[in-house]
Amino acid sequence: MFNRLRYSSIVICITFAFIAVPFVPAQAEQKPSPTPEATPPRAKDGRKLLTAMDLLSIKGVGSPRISPDGTRVVYTLSETKTEKDKEWKATTHVWVVPTAGGTPRQFTRGENNCTSPEWTPDGKMIAFLTDREKAGERQVWMMHADGGEAWQLTSQKGGISSFRISPDGNSLIFTATDQPTKEEEDRKRVKDDTILIDQDLKMTHLWYFDIEKKEAKRLTEGSFTVSDPQWSPDGTQASFTARPTPKADDGGLAEAWILNIATKEKRKVEETPGSSDSVRWSSDGKWLAYTGNKYMKRSPATDSHKPESEADEAEDFGCFGWLRGVRDRSIMLELRKKDGHTLAIGYSWLERVEFEPSEGITLYLPGRKIRITGSGLNADARPTVRLFDGIIRHRVPWVREADRSESLKARADAVVIDSIEWDS
Repeated sequence: MFNRLRYSSIVICITFAFIAVPFVPAQAEQKPSPTPEATPPRAKDGRKLLTAMDLLSIKGVGSPRISPDGTRVVYTLSETKTEKDKEWKATTHVWVVPTAGGTPRQFTRGENNCTSPEWTPDGKMIAFLTDREKAGERQVWMMHADGGEAWQLTSQKGGISSFRISPDGNSLIFTATDQPTKEEEDRKRVKDDTILIDQDLKMTHLWYFDIEKKEAKRLTEGSFTVSDPQWSPDGTQASFTARPTPKADDGGLAEAWILNIATKEKRKVEETPGSSDSVRWSSDGKWLAYTGNKYMKRSPATDSHKPESEADEAEDFGCFGWLRGVRDRSIMLELRKKDGHTLAIGYSWLERVEFEPSEGITLYLPGRKIRITGSGLNADARPTVRLFDGIIRHRVPWVREADRSESLKARADAVVIDSIEWDS
């Protein structure tokens, strides 16, 4: 009896404890206080300083193209959206504005970038690149110049890098990167993602596209990569820039070429050991303008590049060389000591050059000073030819110390370099 009573008491107490718990007032949940926004940095005079967010808010304008009738400009506008709780994303779209001024009008919208706008020759259409259909593969799309829905024009596997519309508006030339081989596709399927640095490079080549037939044909083949295609005014030829590889280090090995669209025959714009690129045609097709550097060339043995020796380009004045061409400028200055030690410095490194008759010529570079001493260092080796003046104008590709016999035999008015000294 006693045990039953004790058991009943325990049950009643436990039950009461559980029933009583809900009536105990719960402690109010504390919410974290909001993080105060950072105070924008300011200068001592109180003006607001530029921040990273300010830079992100700057819109970028690019790729302007004037319409054939000269009344409008199509261009791209890039902006970064920094919406709260959303991924920040930069987008580029096509806009049009009157050349006389006025309100710009946005022609493309959405999450996909639209770039590289071009007018058709009659000014009725605008073409541009976008990857709306397949992410990462840009194709040429077209739309009416007065607005409306755009439609896809090309379907090049892997996408298109750049394009130009022909003068008659019936065709395109475009560049596209070579696609993986069957072996590479097989490796990808079995998840063999081995990457061989500087091997299996994918070249970009030139293609032709018939707009009416929607047919594409390849125009260039070979171990080189193509960029910057440009139509000739009559539409029979195209210029382009070729480099041995797409690597950044080969940027100085550019060669400008002209290609016949019908026959695919091509020729270099100029037979020169130097680089050439950015070809542009005159409106009548009789002239070409291009940029280049005649002091860079490719080594056939290594397919690498280095400054061309300027010994054959320079006139020898004994202790220094002088580039003959009035507009010629040297990239490097080679300092040759009589013990065989040589130092080459880039003219772009020079901070300043000083001449003092008692101390000679001093070249100042970042963290280094070079002293050239001798006689006649600022005298005329020939009318308008002076060593000091030539260094200032980058027309001297090399200087060298004279040996003892040369110094003894030199005329009183000759330029003689006794010593070239530099900090180690």
